[in-house]
Amino acid sequence: MTRHHPDQAMLLDYASGAASEAESLLVATHLTYCPRCRSEVDELECLGGTLLDSIEPSLPAPSSCDEVLDRLGREPRPTSRPVPPQVLPQFQGLPRPIQRLLAASDRVPAWRRVMAGLDVLDLPARPPEGAGSMVRLMRLQPGVAVPQHTHRGEEFTLVLAGGFSDDTGHYQVGDIASCDGSISHRPAADLGEPCVSLVVTTGPVRLASPIGRLASLFVRV
Repeated sequence: MTRHHPDQAMLLDYASGAASEAESLLVATHLTYCPRCRSEVDELECLGGTLLDSIEPSLPAPSSCDEVLDRLGREPRPTSRPVPPQVLPQFQGLPRPIQRLLAASDRVPAWRRVMAGLDVLDLPARPPEGAGSMVRLMRLQPGVAVPQHTHRGEEFTLVLAGGFSDDTGHYQVGDIASCDGSISHRPAADLGEPCVSLVVTTGPVRLASPIGRLASLFVRV
């Protein structure tokens, strides 16, 4: 059962179609785990539909009516059902929204080693606006901790497998951790199995220690 959820504004943006591609991926993936948020999104979508029904429709221009009638008189074009992309075996355990994204990519996704015990996989989704923003999977081996850091922007971390703890609490599968530049933290994976997370950031990571900042000049995080 998830304990940490997207805020109401994020759910409203998702339900109304105003969310960015990265934010939509984050919320859609969380919804695969969380019946409470699925119910909230359903209610928001129903509310949006009710508001649309209450709006007085505008009459189309006469030329538009003629065009519609002309199209109705034509034979419909035969359509074929699109073949769903093939999901690679190594990603079949991931939630459906991420599987679809990886399967539709025009390149073979691959994990990249950042440091001992930490791998990342950049996702082919449009990141939020802002320098240093990113959308990626992060895989942290059991007991391994990410160096102390903060953010020049916001970071949203959705746990897909395992769990982790930091200065703000403990997060398990389905939970979303959110932080900004006011928080300095050092996420550490639980023991037992690797912690795999979907991470969306709106700005670059800033490592806290002088040694960490020096290492970041040579290692792309």
